[in-house]
Formats: sequence, structure tokens, C-alpha cells
Amino acid sequence: MKLERPIYRIETESLVLRPWREDEVEVLSALILANLEHLRRWLPWANYEPEPRDEKLDRIRRSLVNFKNGEKCAYGIYESVNRRLLGCVGLETTSDVADRFADPDRAGEIGYWLDERSCGLGIMTVSVAAVTHVAFEAMGLCHLETLPNHTSTPKGEPRDSMIWVMDEGGYKASPAAALTLLATSETETN
Repeated sequence: MKLERPIYRIETESLVLRPWREDEVEVLSALILANLEHLRRWLPWANYEPEPRDEKLDRIRRSLVNFKNGEKCAYGIYESVNRRLLGCVGLETTSDVADRFADPDRAGEIGYWLDERSCGLGIMTVSVAAVTHVAFEAMGLCHLETLPNHTSTPKGEPRDSMIWVMDEGGYKASPAAALTLLATSETETN
């Protein structure tokens, strides 16, 4: 399953979500390195970090191809004012998720991680709501699931409530449906 229309840039009042650029390999690597202990508690891929620069650059390039092809949308989360990278939120369609829904071709999963210094500030709540909004409104999905990784919760406070499954009815009743944002499908990602 491919996403109908990948959205390249999502802007809220305080955040910009967009794909990473190749020239950001050092920034991304530094953020991951600064958060390794934090990320390794929840995310298996963090056990393979630090990753050599060339491999990280290849990963960014593959991510951009996947984005363009509508296979996976990995968004860097940036502060809207100073453009500081804060983490990542991604949307993908996977067979694991799709098999649990009546309409598997329109099901997706949201995953995320956040700089530990930014946890507990509502950044991931806004990011997940924004991606949920465009997934339902612009990308043609009707079922979404997110899995817990606790990286966006206040220190020492696991929140299993971050596990949720949403269909179109649940989305329409959620705060994500009322979110005001700017979403563009153009490939320019500044």
C-alpha cells in the first residue's frame, strides 16, 4: 500500500514537520548521539548508533525516496521560530497494522521519538495530531495506530495511553480534526 498523496511540509503554530535534507546529516547524527541512552530504552534501531556518516546519509537518501514513493513519510520535527531539530514522527503503512483492519489498504502506523530535553512539553502531542490530520484528510487513510515508546513523556512517567487505534469516526471527534495547520505536497522542504 502506498500513501495516496504524501504531504511534504506540515506547519503548526509552533512546529514545522518536513523530511530531512542531505545537508542535515550532522545535525541529525548529533541529536541522536546526544539522546542515545534515552532512545536505547525504547527504540531497537538506537542500539546500532552511532552510525557512520556515510550510512546516515544513505539512510536520509532512502528516506527521501520512500517519501516520494509514498511508502513511508519520516518527518523531522523542527521548532518553527529557530528551526532547531527536536525529533522525528513518521507515518507508514505496514502489513502488521493493515492485517488488523477491515480496510487494510487504508491503514497506517505512526512512530516517533523526541529529544529528551523536549519531553513533556506537548511537542509530540502536536506532532502526532498534525500527522494524524494529514493522514486522514489528505493521504487517504481511514485507520491509524500508534505504539508506545515513552520517549515523549515526562521523565519517569510511562504513558500507555499513547497506544491508540483510530478510525475515521474517532478522528472526526478528536482534537486532531480541528487542528489548524498548513500542509503542502510540494517537494520543497526548506
